[in-house]
Amino acid sequence: MDDGVLSEDDDTFSLLSPIYHESFDSDEDPEPSPAQQTSPHRQRSTSALSVSPVRCELPRTHSDQMLSEAVKPAASPTLSAWEMWLVNKAKEDRLKLERKSEEERLLKEKKEQEETEKEHKRKVMDEKIHEWLKTKRQQEKQEQLLKLSKEEVEMQRKQEKQTEIEQKAQQKYKDWLQKKNQEKIEKEKKDKEEVTLKAEQERERRKRAEEMFKDWLAKANEKSRASPKSPCYPKSPYDKSCPPPSFYNPIPWKPIPVPPQETSQNKTTDKKPQKQRKSQQSSSNAFRLRNTVSTAQPLQRR
Repeated sequence: MDDGVLSEDDDTFSLLSPIYHESFDSDEDPEPSPAQQTSPHRQRSTSALSVSPVRCELPRTHSDQMLSEAVKPAASPTLSAWEMWLVNKAKEDRLKLERKSEEERLLKEKKEQEETEKEHKRKVMDEKIHEWLKTKRQQEKQEQLLKLSKEEVEMQRKQEKQTEIEQKAQQKYKDWLQKKNQEKIEKEKKDKEEVTLKAEQERERRKRAEEMFKDWLAKANEKSRASPKSPCYPKSPYDKSCPPPSFYNPIPWKPIPVPPQETSQNKTTDKKPQKQRKSQQSSSNAFRLRNTVSTAQPLQRR
């Protein structure tokens, strides 16, 4: 129990302690005998073992019987109502303890019986589970064998189908490769024909261009000879008519840029690509050719 809370035995003993104390005097009790004065413990034991006229006496143990036999020669003192109540209270407490111990014993036996039944049920359940697991394993084994046989059949069917697909794919690839080779040969032949045709057309175009240039040049010379007017020497101050130019350069003249004489730039100019140099040379040659044509026309007119 917790501190401050006393048990039933301690509570009863605390109530009985003033009665058994030497300083307690009762008016109803006779004077104690010398045996009772010398042994207060025996007096307390005798009063505790006295029988109440109202309540039934509990079965005595061997130690209680010996104690009662030892107390019998002494005369039982007369007890007051308070002392009788205390004695009866002690007997009730003892009876409660015995009942409690009996209930605990019965409860223990009941628990043991329940544990035994539970253990028996557990064993039966374990046996049933073991039997069920055994049956289940056999069933799973049969299902596994059946599944493996089905998988083997399915695998064989898939292999046959895959082999057939591969054969068809190889045949299609051969047909496609033959077709592509034929198309490549035809394309090369067509490209050669186109190159030959383009070369022939280019020759024809150049030939026509040269003929047209010669015709134009002859007509330009005849027109310059037939013109009576000279743009350089007008006959009168009111004569402002000038013949239209027979040829003019559509590209305006621009001077050729000359880089400064420096070592660093000379090195960079030496590293120019040949294509750029060729383009500059071709442009300068074209410019010179135009200048010669433009200077030749006035001479022909004169």
